[in-house]
Amino acid sequence: MNENSIRNFRSIFKSRILSVSEWSGPSMVIKRNANMKQSKIKLNVNTRLRWKRRGSTKIMQTERQKKRRLKRNSNMKQSKIKLNVNTRRIKSNANMTQRKTKLNVSTRLQKERRNKRQKKRRIKSNANMKQKNSNMTQRKTKLNAAVEEKKRNEAIAEIKAKREAELEALKLNNEANVKKAQLQNESEAKRLENERLMKQAEQEHQKRLVEIEKEKLNGIIAAGTATREQIMKQEELVRAAEENAMKEAERINKEHRQEMKAIDDKLAQENKESQQRLETRLQEMKKEAKSDKELMGRNREEQIRQHRELEEQIRKRYDSEMKALNESMENRKIKREEMSVELKEEIDKEKKSIEERYKRELDALETQKEREAESYNGVMLQLNTESKQLETNHEEKMKELKGDLKEAKQERNQLLDDRLMMIKHQTGTITEISSLVGQRDKNKDFNDIIKKNSKMLTETCELSSEFRDKISLAIPRENSVPDRKKNKNAEFAQKELKKHLTVASKEVKENLPQIRDIKIQETDQKEKAIVWLGKMLSIYNDFSSKVNDFERNGPQNSQIDTLKELENMGLDLQLDMPKTSNIYDEISDRAFEKAQASIAGPTTNSNLPIDSENSTNPNLPIKND
Repeated sequence: MNENSIRNFRSIFKSRILSVSEWSGPSMVIKRNANMKQSKIKLNVNTRLRWKRRGSTKIMQTERQKKRRLKRNSNMKQSKIKLNVNTRRIKSNANMTQRKTKLNVSTRLQKERRNKRQKKRRIKSNANMKQKNSNMTQRKTKLNAAVEEKKRNEAIAEIKAKREAELEALKLNNEANVKKAQLQNESEAKRLENERLMKQAEQEHQKRLVEIEKEKLNGIIAAGTATREQIMKQEELVRAAEENAMKEAERINKEHRQEMKAIDDKLAQENKESQQRLETRLQEMKKEAKSDKELMGRNREEQIRQHRELEEQIRKRYDSEMKALNESMENRKIKREEMSVELKEEIDKEKKSIEERYKRELDALETQKEREAESYNGVMLQLNTESKQLETNHEEKMKELKGDLKEAKQERNQLLDDRLMMIKHQTGTITEISSLVGQRDKNKDFNDIIKKNSKMLTETCELSSEFRDKISLAIPRENSVPDRKKNKNAEFAQKELKKHLTVASKEVKENLPQIRDIKIQETDQKEKAIVWLGKMLSIYNDFSSKVNDFERNGPQNSQIDTLKELENMGLDLQLDMPKTSNIYDEISDRAFEKAQASIAGPTTNSNLPIDSENSTNPNLPIKND
């Protein structure tokens, strides 16, 4: 019975103690602490998500340290509460009734005050942390924006330098092409003028010879009734006149050839000097462009290095200040219960001063950003205006060049027409003389074939120059979309050149056996013509390979260079055209032989009388009234 009563008493006592403890306050404190922990855990989860999004690893480390400290403090508080509960339970066994009212009132008031203070402090700390995080994000965004703007400015400067270098190179190339075209046109005009003068001199010489022959023949016909002695004297006079005329013609031809050689040498020397000047100027421009690129690269590296140093300094200073603040805050949190009003004011002042200083720095960065943005906008406007102006200038120059080319083509066509008219006139005179002689010459066919092929070569060079210009326009610039219209123009020029190349190569292949079959006295010129046509065929094949490369790979800079080289090869080949000797010399020699034969005819029979019917020689030419 005693043991059962003791057990019942103990159970009742324990239940009463538990009810008193729940009523008195420690259980309520534990529940509140648990609720506070849950709210802290929720806040910590939210802050973790925010920090993960923002990528602030250092702040996460500090927050983990804070959480660990809070856990330690909470554990310490729980252990203290447990000790207090145990002590209170032990004391409540003695003085339970006396302390019921006191404990209820005092503990509740103290706990409410403590909870209010803790809530206020937590709210303040959370607000401060949010402000710091927002300030950090703003600073990072501003720094990133400043870095991007600097990179953009550097890229703009590089693009501007590249465009200037490209424009200068294009200007030099255009100037060189214009000068080269001018020199070629001048040389062609001089050559045509010299040929015209030479042909005029030859025509005059031939006219003189024909007149002399006619006079001689007419004199012979008139002197048919004269004696044999008079005929012999007339023959001697005719021979002397013929010899003098031949000597004079040879002298004129030699002088004219010497003058032509001197003019050709002078033109070749001028062309070489102009090419050397252009090459030296291009090398100088390339060296200047390389030095400018190196300077731009160095300046860019220095700017990047300075910017990185500034960023590192700002970050280090910010990290050190944040560490100092965190340490001070942690130390002050530990001693929060013992802090005085003066320390709080000092902390607030320090915070305000730090915030003001960072605000000033941020304002300075914002002003700097605005200035850089204004300068960037100004530079972009200037670049746009300059690019538009350069494009307009380029278009005007291209129009002028096209007009000059058209005028040069018209002049060249006119010169060719004049030359063809002269050739027709000359061929007419040749046919007249050849009808007297009774022979036909094959040099005409040889020269016609070579002239036809040279004309085809000039047309191919013109079409290739147009195709080259279209390729240069169709090539897209850096960071730009290719233009379909320019590509279509280039494709059209490529098709035209391809058609012409097929016709020209077919013509060359047909003319090679014709040249081999033609029989002329100048075998060296015939061999030269065969080699010349072979070189022309190889040039046409190179042109067709580049045209096929354009079809496969599209427009490229290498195609422009090779087409230019092939055009120069074609022009050099035109300057080295094979030519036969003067047709009029051969015809005049044959005419003289015929005249001599006709003159020698009456002297064969000395016994015939002068007034006889045999005195009329059918081989003698009739006098043209």
